[in-house]
Amino acid sequence: MSPLVHSELSVKSFGGKLEDYLEIHEFLDMTKTHYVGYQHRAILHNTFGIYICERIFGPYITNSDGNKVETRYIVINHIKEDLSFVPTVKEWVSNIPFKPWMNGETITQKHNSKNIETLLNDEQ
Repeated sequence: MSPLVHSELSVKSFGGKLEDYLEIHEFLDMTKTHYVGYQHRAILHNTFGIYICERIFGPYITNSDGNKVETRYIVINHIKEDLSFVPTVKEWVSNIPFKPWMNGETITQKHNSKNIETLLNDEQ
């Protein structure tokens, strides 16, 4: 669902105009610019994403009807529209398959048969 559609749904839920909500919805979906698949949602479509939005946009916005709308509920609705519930970070992360680099494996541990200068030159 696009930020525009999410904004239209926010207008239905909270009143006001599309522009009142668009920046929040664009923020939540900005991770699509780095990963186009549904997995982009793992970054902000969770309980921590709600917290981040409250820190950035404040605890509430005042829409063009003059009503205060809690940022938390705008974000919760967005996430529920995409996922049907609000997952925790743990729920997302616990479903990511483990890879050794996630545990801090270094380049030299991973490729102990090559020296680090060769590896760094290969990556350039």
